[in-house]
Amino acid sequence: MNLHTRKPASRGFSLLEVLVSMFVLALGLLGLAGLQTRVSVAEMESYQRSQALLLVQNMADRIAANASALRADIGNGTSLAVYATELNSTDVGGAQATCSGAGATLDLCEWGNQIAGASETTSDNRTVGTLTNGRGCIRQPDSTDPYLYLVVVAWQGRISSKAPPSQIDCGSGSGANAANYTAESKRRVVTLPVRIAKLI
Repeated sequence: MNLHTRKPASRGFSLLEVLVSMFVLALGLLGLAGLQTRVSVAEMESYQRSQALLLVQNMADRIAANASALRADIGNGTSLAVYATELNSTDVGGAQATCSGAGATLDLCEWGNQIAGASETTSDNRTVGTLTNGRGCIRQPDSTDPYLYLVVVAWQGRISSKAPPSQIDCGSGSGANAANYTAESKRRVVTLPVRIAKLI
């Protein structure tokens, strides 16, 4: 008699253990799915930052390669800001362009195409951007120093963080050619100052 009463109780207890185990496993799997999502976002953020760093260095190298022409222009006073861009008007990367000419004009056009991802294509030849809403900007932070440039690349991040300093305005405008980021807290920038050697 006692054996018959113990078996049903034992079976019920085992079923309860299975249900609790399944509940704990489900919670663990939900947590793992959330973690995987966060890892994917962090991976994308890291990828875009590394691309932006490469693009900033690319333009810095272009400016350095054109240093002798820049020094000549500065000396003549003919063009003190041939590489400098204007917010939303000449900031590059919004769309692919056909490049021609030489010097700073060609450099800016080719750089803009790199930011727009012109060389990044899918198997059916669709262009996919290197950066999300990427923009490339070159400023002259000190109007009294024509030998100093500030190269900036901006893009749209996936998660909110601290907004860039307001004086680094790349991609922050609201005109027709602006990047139109969803929030300042999602605008990412990397900067690199480039100084042209002043030869006396």
